[in-house]
Amino acid sequence: MHPLPSAAATESLRDLQHEIWLAKIARAKAMTPDERLAETVALTTQAFARMHAAALADLGTSDPEAGWAEVRRRLERLRAARDAGRFVTELPADAPAVR
Repeated sequence: MHPLPSAAATESLRDLQHEIWLAKIARAKAMTPDERLAETVALTTQAFARMHAAALADLGTSDPEAGWAEVRRRLERLRAARDAGRFVTELPADAPAVR
């Protein structure tokens, strides 16, 4: 088990994360619409490649078709959960606070 980081280390990490976040915002603001679209396509492609790799690993196979079928099955489960109202963007007013 690792010791808890000091308050100074935690603050330093928080500052670094904030700087990275600001740099990402500045980069996005400087992009043209075509660059933003290309970035979106690249991120989507990477996400699907990772989902496929995870499905292959979970199935213990190297068959690409089986991997894509598993990705499709998982996405259909997520879609069904969303359509059934299981995902919400706002909690009800009487929902307990998460700590």
